This record gives sequence, C-alpha cells and structure tokens, in this order.
Amino acid sequence: MQVSFVVLAIPFFLALIAIEQVITRRQGSRGLSVEDAVSNLGCGIVQQLVQLPVRTASFAAYLWVYGHLRLVSFPSTPWTWGLCFLGADFLAYGYHRMGHRVAVLWAAHEVHHQSEGLDLTVSLRVPALDYYYWAFDLPLALLGFPPGMFLAVSSFVSIYGFSSHTRTIGRLGPLEWLFVTPSHHRLHHASNREYLDRNYGKVLIVWDRIFGTFVKESEEPRYGLTVPLGSWNPLWANARAFVELARRVRSTARLRDRLRGLFLPPGWKPAGAYDSAPTSRPPAATLVPRIEAPRLYVTAQFLPAVVATIALLNLRRQLATPTFAACAVLVIATLATLGGLLDRRSWAGRAELLRVGVTATLALLIVPTSPRAAVLELVFSAAALLWLTSPGNRRACRGRWAAVLRHPAVVEAPRVA
Repeated sequence: MQVSFVVLAIPFFLALIAIEQVITRRQGSRGLSVEDAVSNLGCGIVQQLVQLPVRTASFAAYLWVYGHLRLVSFPSTPWTWGLCFLGADFLAYGYHRMGHRVAVLWAAHEVHHQSEGLDLTVSLRVPALDYYYWAFDLPLALLGFPPGMFLAVSSFVSIYGFSSHTRTIGRLGPLEWLFVTPSHHRLHHASNREYLDRNYGKVLIVWDRIFGTFVKESEEPRYGLTVPLGSWNPLWANARAFVELARRVRSTARLRDRLRGLFLPPGWKPAGAYDSAPTSRPPAATLVPRIEAPRLYVTAQFLPAVVATIALLNLRRQLATPTFAACAVLVIATLATLGGLLDRRSWAGRAELLRVGVTATLALLIVPTSPRAAVLELVFSAAALLWLTSPGNRRACRGRWAAVLRHPAVVEAPRVA
C-alpha cells in the first residue's frame, strides 16, 4: 500500500523533471546529462527494488505497534490529521538530522548528497541501504495514529520534499518563514563550510529555526560532498561510504575508538586511522573521463530499465517472488554495467555483453507465456549485441569503444578516492 503512492507519483515526477529541463536550458544553464540521469535516477531505481521488502516489513511493524501498544485511539478528524502531520514532519526532521550526525547512519544517507548538481532528479537519488528510517515512524503508531492516516501523511511529506530540489525557483518571500523552500534546501546540498549540516526540514522550516540548524542562503552553493564520489555507478554510490567506514574502523586499534567512529559525526576519526579522503577537492579534470562515453547506447539501455522498473512495481502482486527477484536483479545489473561504462571501468564492456546475452536468453524462455514482450526484448537485445560488436560502431567511435572491449586496461579512468 505504501509503495502504491510512490508508483502513482512516478509519472508526475518524470513530467516535472522534463519541464524543469526545458526551463533550465531556456535559461542558458546546463541541463541533465546522460551521466546525471543514470546516476541519480539509477539510485532511485535500485532503492525502489531493494527496499520493497523492507517497506513491507516496516509497515507490518507499524501495524503491530498500533494494534498492541498504542496509548490512545485517535478518531479521524481535521485536528487529528493536523497533529499527525506535525508529528510526521518533526520525526522526519529528527531522522534527517541523525542521518547527518551519526557516522554509521550517514554512510547510508550520503548517497542523497553525492550529486555535484541540483535538479529534481536529485530528489530521487535516495539510498538503497537506508535501514533505520522505519524506527522514526513507530512513535506515531505508539501514540495511536491510524495506519491509513500515517501512510497518507508520510507520503505527502515525502512528495513535498521532491519540489525543493531545484534551482529554477528563487526566493518565495513570506512563505520561507514557515515552509521549506528550494532556497532553503539548495544550501543543504552544498559543501560550503557555512552550509554544512543545516536546514534539515522536510515541509516545515520551523524545526530548524527552533533547534538552531537554520541558515539563510547567502551565496551560490557548491553542490556535492567535500570528498566527491568520482563515479556514475549507482551500486558503488550506495557502497562507497560503508566501505570507507569499514576500513576506518578496522584501522582503529582501540574498541572505544571503533565505537566512537561508528556513532560520532562522520568527520571524526582517531589519530592514525585510515582515511582515503584527500585534504581538498580534486580538480574537476580528474572527474572528467578520458574518452567519450557511449551515451547514445547507455540512453537506449537505460530507458527500458526505467520502464521495466515501473512495470515491476505495478505488477509486483501478480508476479511470483522468484520471478520478481530475477527481474529486479536484471534491472540492477543493467544499471551497474551502464554505470561501469560511464566510469570507463575495465570490466564494463565484457559485463555488458554478458548482460545483453542473458537478457536475450531469458526472452527466449518466456516466449510461450508472453510472445509479444519476448519478441520485442529479443529484437532489442539483438540490436544491442550488433551495436556492441559491429565494425561500423568501432569505426564510428574511432576505436575508443573498441578499446574498451579489447584493451580495457589502456583506457580505464583513474579512480577518485
């Protein structure tokens, strides 16, 4: 039930993203690139597929607490809805603030801040390994707010947050005293020192004003992390912070310091602990690939992955669990290989050939059950295989894509720590 709200909102989100891109280009600014789309929307796709069982379990936990432990039973009145909204928005502020101030929680939340730009797609760049959000919903169940009311209110809070991730809207005057606006939230995504760990609010900015975390936008934000991700791969985006945190904890000698490294703010580390972060942001040139990306090919493969995700989320109750899981794994593998291609990783070319081959084989297996879908997938996979291996493509790419397939180590881009 909770997932349905998100699925219903996806076409609305995509339409607004398209409108924003038209406005952005008319204003003379750089629009959304293939790399941005694969990275931002890819993270959202991975989150939707991976988190589906987690959301189901978290709502079951809400139902259990509401059914067995609730303190009172609230009737459905306008006052109750208002109180539920205030409670949900306040808990969202607490959840967001904890995600920034506790290292092991920041490892999950970091995904949302990795983009070095800001547009509506960044709002969909959400972590797949967000394992703690459900704990901040349970107080509403304990207080006695009905599950249906909770779902509606929490969905509104989430959908409202989508609108604040844009640079096309300026200041909104008196509204900024009460509500979170794009101006407030833009600086939350900045790496400027004066903007770090500010403006956590989702709908109401009053919580930041009350608890001293509010700051007004005074200069153009510099978006992204203080240590850039340096990758377009949605899977590495979700794993990077956990890998770095594990290395840091392992390199710490004392147990007390290991625990402090997990639960103190992300920047804390004892003397001598592992730290791969450079002392300053690397120059932009280190993040620019050394060869042209196969953007047309990546786009052609990424769009069906988006469509397949929407279909999977809509048909999840009609599909057997193994079928849904297999399709979800194939979509996630698609995003991983496309991200690898954009990162110019040595394994990406051969992995993409394998993925397309597996997709074609699966299409053959489902011919008896869905001939039209299978034939369409076969044609698409065959076209991808021909494009990947054709001499004409190698000539068109002036040997660069052929180098990825035949001599990947020569063109692999340097990793950014």
